[in-house]
Amino acid sequence: MNDNIYVLNRQNVMVYRKESESLLKTSYKNLKFNVPDKEHIKLLNLLKETISGISIEKVKDEEKKLVKMLSKNGILSVYRKGGYIDKCKSLKWFPILSQYFPPNFDLEKACQEIMNTKIILRSSLNDKIPKIKDVFSEYDISVVMSEDRLPDNNNFCILTDNTLDPNRDNAILIQKYNQGISGTFLKDLPYEPLEKNMSRMITTFSPLYILIYTIKKMAGFGSNTFYFNEVGKFTESDVNQHLINVVSTSQSPIILQDNLKEIERIEKFESLVQKRSIKMRIANQNSEYSDLFQSGLSTYGIVDEVNGNEYVSAGLNFEKSAIETIKYAIKTQFEEVSYGEWLITENENYFMEKVLLLLNHLSEKSQFFRLSETAVNNLKIFGSYENFLDKVSIYIEQFNDSNSYKVFLKDDKGKVFGDSKKCFNISKKIDETILNYLLHYHNDIGGKVFTPYSFHQVSICQNESENLEKVPIISPQSFIENALRLFKENDLRYEESAWDREFELQSLNLCARRIDVGSYGGEGYREK
Repeated sequence: MNDNIYVLNRQNVMVYRKESESLLKTSYKNLKFNVPDKEHIKLLNLLKETISGISIEKVKDEEKKLVKMLSKNGILSVYRKGGYIDKCKSLKWFPILSQYFPPNFDLEKACQEIMNTKIILRSSLNDKIPKIKDVFSEYDISVVMSEDRLPDNNNFCILTDNTLDPNRDNAILIQKYNQGISGTFLKDLPYEPLEKNMSRMITTFSPLYILIYTIKKMAGFGSNTFYFNEVGKFTESDVNQHLINVVSTSQSPIILQDNLKEIERIEKFESLVQKRSIKMRIANQNSEYSDLFQSGLSTYGIVDEVNGNEYVSAGLNFEKSAIETIKYAIKTQFEEVSYGEWLITENENYFMEKVLLLLNHLSEKSQFFRLSETAVNNLKIFGSYENFLDKVSIYIEQFNDSNSYKVFLKDDKGKVFGDSKKCFNISKKIDETILNYLLHYHNDIGGKVFTPYSFHQVSICQNESENLEKVPIISPQSFIENALRLFKENDLRYEESAWDREFELQSLNLCARRIDVGSYGGEGYREK
């Protein structure tokens, strides 16, 4: 009988009207259609009438097509009297479920799952975030305090901060994440143990978001992990175990560290390796790195345990070489595993390095200059190794719009060497290119050993009239201002995410950001 069928407004839609066009927006989709004002008013009346639920018998025949369309798109729910929706719609947690619930899921079944699931709260979590039980009770969800091991079935949902909880399979694990917290039902996503004295923001406001996440989990939808930071920002993410995962940058703010000595930064990295936070190990006598001829150079080797590759960068100072290798190794591994483009750099260099990364996505006209003999002789590093560099020329590729540069070495056989990345500090780039060239000069680099620099198929036409008499020096401020103008002119846009364990790299003053670059059609943009 139709008198047992009811219609309920899920109160998850915003309605807009512009001229003859009606727009309905939910968190899942937008519906746009042209209707006269009279029909738009009928739509508004239907939504008002169904806020508390009405019998389908009270819906006019000409509005039943509208009910069908709105229920199909998750704006209205059609339910039977006496069913679980009917029993739950007056409970305070129901609006949370109703507003978040996907349109293609069974709301009746979700209500049944929530009603039949018992929430168990462990005392150690209650001690650290004591308002959880009160907030759940406020929303008509009862919570039982228990330390017992419970039967492994879906009738229980355990809230715990213990990675070794005996009911981990049915638990939401709450952990410390950066300066906030994280919650997940994944079994192997270790962050940091929850602390006793969390901030007032966490203890006061996070229980509501733990509630929201728990409702979603019991109902069988939503992401597998949530994050709530120290300023109250809540985000969710589907984390893939054993892969490189990202979170919103709001969950991982860049914080300048105290002046750490480089050796301290290296020690912190090696500690992360020992903890297995990063799947790498330090190269030793059993690695191909140990066979490299390194006379006059300082190097540091890292072995990638994902693919077996070895990474090395050459310099004159061991600590500096180690930091460069660490950044290169992390970037290379992350890009191979996650297929995105990563920026790994010191926190204080973050903005300039991001600008340079974005500039590499701009197609610009350029011209090559050969560094003059006088300019070369003024390079201290070139003079120190001139016996190995006597047949090498230094070329600078200048990009006209951005005033950025690439540095290449060209030998007497026409082979071109460099990292093919735009730079701002030309003198530093020349030094790094020379030192890494020497590493390649003395060794047949290949196989499993990789460096940030290599030989490239770059065509450089030697033109003696285009000699560069001195290395250019550029103002950082004007360089950045010009780059920002170019990004705007070329409609270059990007999305930025942070590695979910960036807080560990922050301890050695590094950030790890995935930068996905796109455009709305600017002519100067190019795909990498």
